[in-house]
Amino acid sequence: MSKPTPSFSMDQLVAELREALPDIDEDGARTVEIADALGFGETTVRKLLGQLKAQGRLQVVRRKVETLDGKQTTVRAYRLL
Repeated sequence: MSKPTPSFSMDQLVAELREALPDIDEDGARTVEIADALGFGETTVRKLLGQLKAQGRLQVVRRKVETLDGKQTTVRAYRLL
């Protein structure tokens, strides 16, 4: 059984994200750090990010990261607008 999505406004979510990850609306597009910063599971965060994207308040970008074996790969990252 899945947990319910936390109940708060999108403005509150944006404020929490900006407090936890101050550069998220600049060049600091983030990935899984968002779930860690908010203390929610990845599934819950995906739902919340989907709501922000639907409202035009989130941009999905690609970011290069290094994997554990030293290879470069591109992952989805998220930036507040």
